[in-house]
Amino acid sequence: DASMQIKLKRLESQRNALYEQLGRLTYRQLKTGESQAEKIAATIEGIDDVRTKHRAQAELIEKTKRERAEKKAAFEAEAEDRE
Repeated sequence: DASMQIKLKRLESQRNALYEQLGRLTYRQLKTGESQAEKIAATIEGIDDVRTKHRAQAELIEKTKRERAEKKAAFEAEAEDRE
């Protein structure tokens, strides 16, 4: 389903943005010596959340594909039986 693929791509985009933010925060901390620990921790939490959602969405897409393939095979078998 296209909407499920779009949601997956949106999650990938969110994940990538969070990784970029993590990189910027880490760079700033290393460059300035000013702690960014709280912001880094929040960003990592966001990354973990998006990764969990992404994994669930990918699994849902695969489940849907399997179910469609099973329905198609059952329909084709039924059509053969009618011949």
